[in-house]
Amino acid sequence: MREYNRGPLEALLMVQRYLEGLPASERERLRASVEPYLQFRSEVSRFQREFLSETCTQACFNTRESACCNRDGTATFFSDVGINALCSSEEDLNRIKSALVHDPGGFKCVYWGQKGCLWRVKPILFDDLEELFLQAGLKTLLMYCHLSPGLRRVKAHRNNASKG
Repeated sequence: MREYNRGPLEALLMVQRYLEGLPASERERLRASVEPYLQFRSEVSRFQREFLSETCTQACFNTRESACCNRDGTATFFSDVGINALCSSEEDLNRIKSALVHDPGGFKCVYWGQKGCLWRVKPILFDDLEELFLQAGLKTLLMYCHLSPGLRRVKAHRNNASKG
């Protein structure tokens, strides 16, 4: 396995174990808490498919000029892992794990499968969910929102500005 993929795989396994240990009612509460976000992402996805998809594929991805779906253009945040674990089937998650373990390298994003992106909900920032997992005692280097020195300074500055 490529070292680059170790963090996302460890985070996915960690989240799966944690969610499996929760009562079904708590998992449902978590799913409900991300529902507004999922609705927003659904609207964004529809817009992207309708107005950008063909152009993105032809002008960017196929020519290897894409900043979105290439190996270096993809950042996996911990909350993306959490949301996908909440919203994906075990089969979906197994495909992601297999891609991380058997990554052949190359230009394309490790999450790019034969039918497109393997993520059920494509990665994006989600601070509150990361906080929930941190409070539960789970910690991974993918928790950029809470562990990145730069983002921590930005959040501290924002908090200080709102107090003053």
